[in-house]
Parts: sequence; structure tokens; C-alpha cells
Amino acid sequence: MPSKPAAWFGRRVRPTRPPGDRADALVVRRLEPRRVLDATLTNVVVPNTALEGDTVEVSAEATGTGDLQFEWTILQAGVVIETSNDAAFRFTPIDDGIYRTRVVVTDSTGASDLVTDSVRVGNVAPALENVTADDIDENGVTTLSGDIVDPGLADSFTLTVDWGDGTVETFNYAAADRSFSETHQYLDDNPSGTQVDPVTIRLTVEDDDGGVGEASVAIEVSNLPPELADVSATDADENGVATLSGVIVDGGTLDTHTLRVDWGDGTVETFSYAAGERAFSETHQYLDDNPTGTATDPVVIRLLVLDDDLDRGLASTTINVANLPPTLQGIGATDVDENGSTTLTGVIVDPGSLDTFTLTVDWGDGSTETFLYSAAERAFSETHKYIDDNPSGTPVDSYTITLTVTDDDTGTDSASVMINTSNLPPVFDPIADPTVDEGAVFTLTPEVMGALAPIVSFTDPGTNDTHTATIDWGDGSAAEPLVVTESGGAGFLSGEHIYSDNGDYTATVTLTDDDGGVAVAALTVHVENVAPTLVLTDEPFTINEGETLDLTALGVFSDPAFDTETFSYTIDWGDGTQDAPRPPESTVNGSEGTPTTGALAASHFYTDNDTDEELLGETVKDNTYTVTVTLTDDDGGVTVETIEVTVLNVNPMLDPVAATDVGGDGKTTLTLTFEDPGADDFVVLVDWGDGAGFTPEETIAGPTPQTVVIEHTYTGPPDPLNPSADIVITVKVQDDDFGSTALQVGESNLESVAIKNSGIEDNTVVFVLATGGGPAELPQREVVALPPERVSDVDLESRSASEGAARSDASVASERYLELVVVYPDGTEGEGHRLKTESLDDLPALFRTLPENRYRVYVVRTENSSRRLVIDVYVRSGRLIDPSDDSDGARDRPPTSEVGESQLEQPSTPPADSPADEDPSQQPPEAAPIESIPFPAQGAEAAEGASEASAAPLVAAAALAPIAIDRSRANRAWAQRLDRALAGRDAKAQWARFRRVWRRANRQPRP
Repeated sequence: MPSKPAAWFGRRVRPTRPPGDRADALVVRRLEPRRVLDATLTNVVVPNTALEGDTVEVSAEATGTGDLQFEWTILQAGVVIETSNDAAFRFTPIDDGIYRTRVVVTDSTGASDLVTDSVRVGNVAPALENVTADDIDENGVTTLSGDIVDPGLADSFTLTVDWGDGTVETFNYAAADRSFSETHQYLDDNPSGTQVDPVTIRLTVEDDDGGVGEASVAIEVSNLPPELADVSATDADENGVATLSGVIVDGGTLDTHTLRVDWGDGTVETFSYAAGERAFSETHQYLDDNPTGTATDPVVIRLLVLDDDLDRGLASTTINVANLPPTLQGIGATDVDENGSTTLTGVIVDPGSLDTFTLTVDWGDGSTETFLYSAAERAFSETHKYIDDNPSGTPVDSYTITLTVTDDDTGTDSASVMINTSNLPPVFDPIADPTVDEGAVFTLTPEVMGALAPIVSFTDPGTNDTHTATIDWGDGSAAEPLVVTESGGAGFLSGEHIYSDNGDYTATVTLTDDDGGVAVAALTVHVENVAPTLVLTDEPFTINEGETLDLTALGVFSDPAFDTETFSYTIDWGDGTQDAPRPPESTVNGSEGTPTTGALAASHFYTDNDTDEELLGETVKDNTYTVTVTLTDDDGGVTVETIEVTVLNVNPMLDPVAATDVGGDGKTTLTLTFEDPGADDFVVLVDWGDGAGFTPEETIAGPTPQTVVIEHTYTGPPDPLNPSADIVITVKVQDDDFGSTALQVGESNLESVAIKNSGIEDNTVVFVLATGGGPAELPQREVVALPPERVSDVDLESRSASEGAARSDASVASERYLELVVVYPDGTEGEGHRLKTESLDDLPALFRTLPENRYRVYVVRTENSSRRLVIDVYVRSGRLIDPSDDSDGARDRPPTSEVGESQLEQPSTPPADSPADEDPSQQPPEAAPIESIPFPAQGAEAAEGASEASAAPLVAAAALAPIAIDRSRANRAWAQRLDRALAGRDAKAQWARFRRVWRRANRQPRP
């Protein structure tokens, strides 16, 4: 399509919204292009939907010539409802439906444009507002009022009212009827059972388009109470009938009623009446003229009426009821023994069939009883027990019984009858044979759980009888009176006695009442032996093992028996020994109320302190013995008590020790003597000075003192870095209590001895150690580097120009120099250092200034780039170690050689462990001060390294390796001179020869 100017195109716009959404949205519709010369509607805005009662806004925009005239028309169902000549205007739809819109624009030329559209207007549900209703009494009328609110002004309405009492009504209203007022009568305040009932009125309004609104309002319907009117009743004799009548008055026409009548004689009746039953007439029979005590009694009848909503009305009326007196007939009673019961019989006669009666009986023995009978109980039979046949001293006594009967309304009558009562003797209750301890107070009235528990008790049919009693205790003592405690025909006897010894005794008791009745009983008293009471001393006892414990006041005892008691005791000392039975140290015989007493004493020797205790399933040593004392009387009574004795461990005492010096076989013999007062087992531990620490060497059983000889063999020098040092042997002894946290240390003092290791000097060092405590730690030997001034004159080579010129002839054939190398404990070599020529003037001085280490000296030849080992040596304190020494290096001395001249003449080959030719392409650094040579670590660190290295270079330490120099014709003579110089026996001559040969070989002038 060819491009056209924008003015050729117009649009119309209309707002739309989703259903239920009141916010308008614009929908732009594209219109067909028109020429701009015509009147053209370019933008028309019409909402798609709206709700009745909403304000609907429409607008239009147009183009054209001159002034533009707009004409809007709004139609519903073909009827024009709104018009406007404005480009934009608003209208309000009063009902739901389709509203058509028509807009025409006309310009000044008469040209016009027309656009039509529609708005869908939805219904709005009506609402109820200002809904009210009045509270009322039952049978009253309430007024329901309110307003119907609906933006649809053309809507009509139907109002449905559920009044809440089962009634539903419908009311219709035209569009103009927006307020309502309706009435309804509530006949009752249902539900029943409440005086005020809430009622919810529910309203539903529906417009003519199906829109629904709801509301509710609550009111209260109150009950009206009932009343009683015209209430009356007739009088009646006892056992007669009265008639009660009246009327129920209630404003609630639908109420039902309940009438509750209290007839005044304890009877209450309830009567029910329907809504229409308001008058009542009820009858009641009065069986008696209650209340009692009067011949004629007024009776108040009380009425209570309740409606079905629990409101009430009250009323009352009064009548009179008369009484008649009773009579006694057919009276009789039976004779009895004391504490027996007589039976009294008879009949009460009374015309009042519902009268109750009171019968009063005087039994003639000082007691009076009253019996009550109901209206149905006219014949009676009562019993009475005569406790005693008073007066005392007579076997039979007579009693007159007098009766008086009274009805409940004071009517009365009397009668009497006579009976005889006979005496009976007392009777003992069953007696359980008692048991008592010897020497204890035996009582006939012991206490059990805080209450008396009499052993001898009795009863007597004559509950008013009095009694006396005596007892023969059965042990030969005189009979004694007993105390009688009694009440109401029952009692018990009290008395005390002490039996001096155990056994069975028969006691006899005699009891007599005040009318001559007698009872006799026997009981067996079991008197048991009592073990003695033992109290041991509470004094704490602590001794050392190997000492005697003296217990002169071991303990005291007592025994309640006091006749011929004898005692013995044994002692278990807790160490596996037990004494034989023995009598007490002293005994004092007792008497009645005083126990027999005595004292114990003993002594015991404790050989050791070894006791074991089970603790958490393990055996733990402690030093406590439990002494158990068992005391026995002659009747087998046993008592056991214990005390504890602390037996302290004593540490072993070690005398100074001796040991032989180490010989060529590496053996030493150690001799030691120790003692300990305890019968312990011992372990001898020795630190042989070889770095292994203390090791157990001997296990010895006591007793002591004992002397122990131990032989030990050294497989090598204990200190490889100082093989000739003296060896310090340290000894200690531990007893079998060592290591227990509860006991003494259990370890002896330390003793040391220094033995020689076959050196050329006396280097004995004696360590003085304190006794007791744990094992001593010997410090590691410390190797101190020599001060710098001692090595200042020992230099490594620094070649000068003149020196090079002097050797120029020799260097034509070959240049040679000495190289010093440090050998580390693991066998590796350090960096090589070239020795200055001046150092050959005093080679012993060179080695004296070197720290203790292993060194190698090489002859380096530059013509063929070879290195030959000259010396492989250990330096110790400035001396060289000679491996040919038969002490295996235990002695230090300068290296020597037994090689003869004939041997020197033979070609020399390097030893097996000597380095082969080495590549000297890496020339050693120029000569430097000796202090700069990195020497291996000393002391303990060096010893550790030495122990890990191969043993061969350590044992064969100080070796002068034979010189193996190339035997070419040019060098043979020089090599022989060097070999001879190294083969000298004397150290001084040796180094001098070495220096001379070296200088000749290098053609150096003598200094």
C-alpha cells in the first residue's frame, strides 16, 4: 500500500474493562482512511462495559472544515435517553442492558461523519441498610424497618423475611419504594426454658434482574411470669384427705405450666397443665398430724407454678390435722447372767396409723435407753446387756424394768417388768509365750510400734467387776502382785522382772473378780542369750612395715547376763594371720540391772604392708589392714568389730655400689647391697650409662639385706662421639609397692659408680645424686667448640703468585693439593675445602683445633682430574682414634702404623670402604678460614646420627688409609716418599715426614 500522509488516517478509541472491574481501559479502533477534506471522526472513546448507576463518559475527536458540530445520542431498547452536542459528555444508566451510542460530526461545509457503538451495562445487586426491629414481650408485635439501596433506579424488589419463629413472609416493592416497615406478632418466647430468647430476623431482597442482598437483625422476646389465684384447701383429721383448688393466670397464651405442691407433711407433688388448662383441683391424704408435740397441728400447703420459660408464681394456704394417744400391751422380759442380754417385748396400739413413737426403757441397772418407731412399727422387741450382778458379793441380783411410750403428738402410756441377773468368773485371753533377752527387763506390757501390746489380758462378763492378780515368775523368786488395768469387762496385767540367764521359765498368773470368780493361767517365758557388745578403740594406728603394733587398750565389752558368763575372743590381723581364742584381759561380773564388763588387749608384728583392695573391678594396692575382733560368750553369742591399721611402706636402702672397669672384652661386674624392713619383692634397675636408661636386671625376694652381683657386657662405646669417656653406672631398687598411688614411693636412693673405659688419661667424673625420688636424668655430654684464637693459625690454602711460581715446575707434570672434607654421621660428605700449604707445617695442630667429628683428607691431582683418599679419621678432643687399638675404640691415641718398609714398597690400594677415584671437576673452593667449615651437629644430636649410621666406620674409626697414587714412572718416587712419611711410628716424626714428603712432591722450599 503506498504511503499516505498521517492526516489521511483517523482512529476511534473506546474504553473497555473486564467484567466486575470499574476501571476503564481504552481500546483504539482503526477507522477507514478518509480524505482530510471531509468531516472525519478521528478518535471516538466509548467504554465497553459499565454498571447501572455508574457515570459513563464518552468523547470524540474529529477533523473537517471550519467549525465542527457534534451530536451525541444514547438509546436503550430503541428509546433515546440522553443527547448532547458536546464533543465529550457523561450520562448515568439507571438499569442494566445494552446502551447504543451514536455520534455525528458536521463541519461548516455540511460534510458529516457518523460512528455508532454500544455500552453493556451490568446489574448491581441491591443492599439492605438501616435495618431495625423492636424487642417485645411474648404475644407482642415487633416492627421491622429498613432501606433498600440499589443504583438501578428502575429496579423493583421482592423482600423475603424469615421472622425466626418459623414464619416466613414476602413483600413486593416498586422501583420508587426504597424504604419499608413491616410488623409481626410473637405468641411465645421460644425456645422454652429461658425467660428471654434472642430471635434473629433474616431478610433477603432481590431486584427484578436477579441481584440479591441480605441482612439480619436480632431482637429479644421476653416471657411473662404466671400467677396463682383463688387458692384454698379443706381441714382433715390424721389419716384424712384435704382438697386443694385454684386458678393459673398467664399472659402467654401458648405457655404450658407445672404446679409443684408442698403439702407440708414432707410430701411434694408435681402436676402439669397444657396451655388451655388454667383451673386446678388436687387432693392429698395426711397420715399424721405433723409436726409432733401438739394435739392439733396447722399445716401450710405451699404452691409453686412454673411456665415453660421458667418464670414462676407462688401461693400458699393452711389447714389443721388432729392427733390420738397410744397404749402399751403384752409387756415381758427374760432373766440373764451378768454380761448377758435380756429381751424386752410388747405392742404399741395407736389409732393414728402414721404416728411415730418414742419408747423410753429404764433397765434398773442405772442405764436408760430410748427407742424410736415409725408408724408401721407397733410390735417391739429390745435387748439389754447387764454388765454386772450388782451389788458386789452376791451371786444373783434382781432388776425392775420400767417402760414409757410417747407418740409424736405427745400422747403417752407406761408399764414395768422384773428380771434376775447372775455373776460369772473372769476369763484369760489366749496367751502367746513371750521371748526376752537375758539381763533385760521383761515386761508384761511391752510397746509395739509405739502402742502397748499386753501379753496377759482377760475379759469378764461382768463389765463392772473389779479384779486382783498375782504371778509366780518361775525362776525361784517370790510371787508378786500385778497391776490390773481394766475397763468395761476387759483388762490386762502389768509387771516387770529380770531373768539373769537364758532358758525357758513357766510363770503362773491368778486373777479374782469382786464377786469371788477366779481364773488361773500359765505362760512360758523364753529367755534368750544376748551376744556381748564390743567397742574397739577409735585411736588411729600407723606403723611401718616390719614393726609391732601394740594394742594395750584394744577395746571393752559388756554383756547383760550377770550369773556365770565366760568369754573368749580371736583376732584376724588382716595380713593372713589369726590368733587362737583367748580370754579377756579382765572381766567384772554384773548384777540385776548392771551388765558384765571386760577389756581386751593384743599385739602383732606386721612383716609387710601388702594389702589389696578391689576397686572398680581391679586390684589396687593400699596400706590399710582391717583388724577383725570376734568376741564369743559361753552361750554362743558372737559379736564382731573391726579397726583399721595403716602399715606404711619403707623404701629400700641402697648402699654405695662398686663396679669393675671395662676390659678388652667390654665387660664390667657390678656389686650392690641393699636392705628393707618389709618382706617385699624387689627389682634391681641399672642404668649402664649406654643411653638405654634404667632396665630391670634382677628380681629378688626378701628378706634383706642382700648383696647382688651383676655382670654386663658393652657391645661398643656408650658414647660413640667420645668413646674413651668414663662410664657412669647408676643403680636403684624398687620394692613391690612401687607405682601404687596410695603407698610410699617404694624406691631406693640412687647410687652411682664411674668406671674407666681404658683411656690414656684419668677422665673420671663422679655424679653426686640425691637419695629418694624418681630416676635422675644425666645430662648429655656437651662438646664445646674451640675458641677462634686456637684455630686462627690454621688456615686453608690461599695461593699466592709467588707460591704458584715456586711450584711451576711441579705443575708441568701435575698440580696436587690437599682437600679436607667433613663426614656427617649418615656417611655423607660435606663440601671440600682446600688446605693452605702452611697448614702442613703443623698438621697435629690442625686436627687439635678441629671440632670433634669425622674427617677425610684427599690428594687432588688436576692433570687427570682424580682424587685419592689420604686420611679417614675421627677426631676426639684433639686426638685421632686408632682402629687398631684392641679396646675397640674405647681408648684414644694418635694413629700409628705397624706397616714395614717392605710393605711400603708395594703398590698401595685403597681400602674397601675408601672412596674410589672421584671426579674432581667440581674444584673445592679457594682456601677459607677453618671456622667457616660447616661441621656436623655435636653432642646428643651427633650421637643420634652416629647410631643410625653404619657401625663399620664407627668401630674402625681412626684409620690412615694407605696412599694409592698413580704408579706412573713420573710420580713413583714422589709417592714412595709420601708413603714412607705416613708410615712412621712416632706421631711427631710422622707429621714431620708427611710435611717433608709433601713439600718435595710439590717442590716447595723449606721454610
